[in-house]
Amino acid sequence: MYELVYGHRRIRAAKILNWPIISCDVVSYSDEQMLQCSFAENISREDLSDYEIALNLQRLHKDFGKTYDEIGLLFGYSKAHVCNYIRMLHLFDEQTLADDPVLTSCLYKIREHHARLLHQIQDTETRKKTLKLVVSEGLAVKDLEHIILRLRSWFQAPQENAMGPDNSQLSEDISKIESMLGRIYTLPGVGDINSYLDFFKSSDLSMFTSLPPLERLDAATAFNNEKKWFRLIRHLSATLRDIQVKIIDNVAIATLYVDYAGKVDGSNIEMSTRGTTVFAKRDDHWQIIHAHWSKLENQRVKEGMKTMSLLA
Repeated sequence: MYELVYGHRRIRAAKILNWPIISCDVVSYSDEQMLQCSFAENISREDLSDYEIALNLQRLHKDFGKTYDEIGLLFGYSKAHVCNYIRMLHLFDEQTLADDPVLTSCLYKIREHHARLLHQIQDTETRKKTLKLVVSEGLAVKDLEHIILRLRSWFQAPQENAMGPDNSQLSEDISKIESMLGRIYTLPGVGDINSYLDFFKSSDLSMFTSLPPLERLDAATAFNNEKKWFRLIRHLSATLRDIQVKIIDNVAIATLYVDYAGKVDGSNIEMSTRGTTVFAKRDDHWQIIHAHWSKLENQRVKEGMKTMSLLA
């Protein structure tokens, strides 16, 4: 009775090629050695999640008594790196995972660095909501880091959230945010730049944009960039679609697609962008504090470059 320990992908490739025989080494391995070989092979897979890595490292530690230093030496990790992986397994206790199976599937879809940031959220319910938000919106590590660093008030203590959200207030807030997004794209058509800029008057405003400069803009630069963008989109029609708004306490994240069409300086412009906008609620008013925009794939390059040059 033999068991394949190492070389699963080679076996699959041989079967595809219809090879009747493939050479192998017959060895006698302990369970610990088999786990090490299996992990060494799997770690090179592109689809191996950080959570799967954490489970393997934890098994070496608990079942075979390996210290974190010893595990690190086996696979070329530092002790701190091993610890960070294993901490992924402690985001939620067993009962929480059993009560909400979706959490486990979400854990397989995040990076170890996401988990490090999520550990900063003390309230379990808020941590659960934030994990699901990261996965549903595909938030990058930098996006999550930005939210946590700038919006500490987002994560309230458990006793402050004991009553749960007011559904009527939640619906009202979502309507307000959707209305704000709609007005942002209709105001340029009537030339009301002051009302338009009111949405962006915030000392905390920051922005990632698909238009030059391709970097994060600070408050003053982002504000001036919106003035330039206002002058351009006066000539374009904008259609909003697939708007989704997620609200957690006093923070809202809206994702949407915007399709632009029109003519500028005799050139036809057609392009689509996807965006994520972060709102903060202050004195019962929602205010934009961060926006992140990127062009969709398969854009018309010449027209896109024309649009970009107008903003430079």
